[in-house]
Amino acid sequence: MNLSDILGITGIIIGIVVSYYFYRVSKRAKEPSWSIRSNNLIEGYGSKLSDLEIRYKSQQVENLTISRVLFWNEGSETIDRNDIVAANPLRIEGLNNTRLIDTKVLSSNNPSSRFLCSLSDDKTHASLEFDYLDQDNGAVIQIFHTGTSSQDISVKGDIKGVKVLRQKDVEVTELPFPLVVFFRKNIKHDMKRRIMIVGYLVVTLFFLSCGALFILFTLLPRASDLSSAGLNYFTNIVLNYLNGVVFAVLGVFYLWRSIQKWRSASPKGLESFEEEIEV
Repeated sequence: MNLSDILGITGIIIGIVVSYYFYRVSKRAKEPSWSIRSNNLIEGYGSKLSDLEIRYKSQQVENLTISRVLFWNEGSETIDRNDIVAANPLRIEGLNNTRLIDTKVLSSNNPSSRFLCSLSDDKTHASLEFDYLDQDNGAVIQIFHTGTSSQDISVKGDIKGVKVLRQKDVEVTELPFPLVVFFRKNIKHDMKRRIMIVGYLVVTLFFLSCGALFILFTLLPRASDLSSAGLNYFTNIVLNYLNGVVFAVLGVFYLWRSIQKWRSASPKGLESFEEEIEV
């Protein structure tokens, strides 16, 4: 395989990726998505201290966890209030006998959608209501509940034209040390994410460049040079090629991670989902 073959294969791969991207952008669909983060504050204290009683808003609790739920429309087609099926309404539900103690809409990135979250009388779920959600519109809801982790909370309900509510991983934006120590609270969220992505892209470029150089070195020798070469020479060629492949794979991995981190960001205006969960 010579250099022109490698460039041709690379061009084909890039073409496929670009075509798929524009296909996804042009596709119109409702894509309600949700993500969750949790911070457990109290777990099973009653089994350790029988005489201790803990209450939250006059309710005795054995476990207490704060969860943040991010709900948004990732699709390009608007989700309307009338799209929610009345027989199975949209809601945040406690699992494994989990009771929801308190709920609050922390942020909504479109005030016109009038996003509301109301706790049911039996504390088993909280209804989600809105007038409409355009693409990347949604809200962050904070919940105090008696579960111990994110596994005790789920978003359920039916929306017309939607097969399933997708749970997605939204990765928290983190700056590398020592930037975390000195600048974490002083840099805006958008800038932190850009710095993180640029860092990943720099590492990607480094690995891909090293891989390309190693592989290029294996293509430079002429046939006349190879005919008189010894075993050590061929061994170096093979090692250079293997090193090139390893670096190229690492470069592709970091490129994939940078794309994944960019795509898994909270929608603009809903960055409170990624903020540190504190009491």
